[in-house]
Amino acid sequence: MPPVCVKSGVPAAGTWTFVFGAPGQYFMSTRFGGMRVRIPLARSWLNEFTAMFAVQTAGAAVAVPCILLSLVLPSSPRELRDIAILAAVISGAAVVLLALERPRGSVHRLASGQSWLLLVGVHPAFVEAVHRSRPEADRVFSQDGKWYWDGRRWTANEFPEQWWRTFFGGLEKLRPWQITLGAVFLWVALGAFAWWSFHR
Repeated sequence: MPPVCVKSGVPAAGTWTFVFGAPGQYFMSTRFGGMRVRIPLARSWLNEFTAMFAVQTAGAAVAVPCILLSLVLPSSPRELRDIAILAAVISGAAVVLLALERPRGSVHRLASGQSWLLLVGVHPAFVEAVHRSRPEADRVFSQDGKWYWDGRRWTANEFPEQWWRTFFGGLEKLRPWQITLGAVFLWVALGAFAWWSFHR
């Protein structure tokens, strides 16, 4: 893709990985045939997506342990449940905002195995950059694909991703027994903490 932000049409400052599914597919995951694509975004949109992702992650990290502790402890304080509900609401709101603001698209596949991504609702400048790059690919992109000619100057066509996006994206490659072992370890740790809190 040309280094143009799909949301604002300005030069992109980085990429964000999104998973797109087939039309009508609700579970957009590579396990269900989804496609993982690095989408170029401007700095403002990268910051916005980062903030929403951080809020939803922090909210879930607070809500889940508080809910579990309120269920395990025989006389849990009411404030613990209030904190859990508030954190869950904030995290849910961030999830909804992230889902509404993310680029829209669908994956299409032919019987031969070829696939492509159809993006909708993107900025006209990004569409123009894509159309311009198709008939003039040899002149618009360098031979190694690392540079893009925007009509005035050569700009980098490779942007680094946030390290945590790469890390969390790799979680889908974990095997089922690894995920199960991690969940068991988390439950044991939470149980030990609850037992210690109750008997101290």
